[in-house]
Amino acid sequence: MANAVKEAEKLLERLGMKDKIPVDVMEIARALGAKVVLKAFDGEDDLSGMLFQDNNQIIIGVNANHHPNRRRFTVAHEIGHLVLHKHIFEGRVHVDKAFEVKMFRDGRSKQGKDFIEIQANRFAAELLMPTESLKRELKDKYVDVENDDEVKALANKYEVSAHAMSIKLFNTASDLFETQESLPL
Repeated sequence: MANAVKEAEKLLERLGMKDKIPVDVMEIARALGAKVVLKAFDGEDDLSGMLFQDNNQIIIGVNANHHPNRRRFTVAHEIGHLVLHKHIFEGRVHVDKAFEVKMFRDGRSKQGKDFIEIQANRFAAELLMPTESLKRELKDKYVDVENDDEVKALANKYEVSAHAMSIKLFNTASDLFETQESLPL
């Protein structure tokens, strides 16, 4: 997973956006040559977005029926596919439905599809909620991830859902603990 996070960090750095919160994903998409198209996918609420790329064009389709924060995450997710999986999806349409993680192996997980979706989600989370930005913001502060108001306030600042922010905070804290050699007693 570190690859997805590192690639998001490099993209933000290259585009001079690592300290700009909220991150402008539409500007990032344009910088990568992608056209973002909002379209109401009637009767397809679980359809979040799609990516099409060939030699001449890159199109990111996003479900216009979704909340603006979810649409931002979808654009960031599709940018993740574009950056991380270009070689897989070149010349094809890739459709992303509501993300589900299979806990046990099945035909989908055997093909590695769950892994690429997890990578694209990690990329999107890092793009929209850069770890270094969160660390600076939360330095010397405690955030109770069970306090909906605290998480929602932080989520609003980054223009993401409270759910996405909760996951990012949990993953960031877990990553920090994993890098500690020992915990103070």
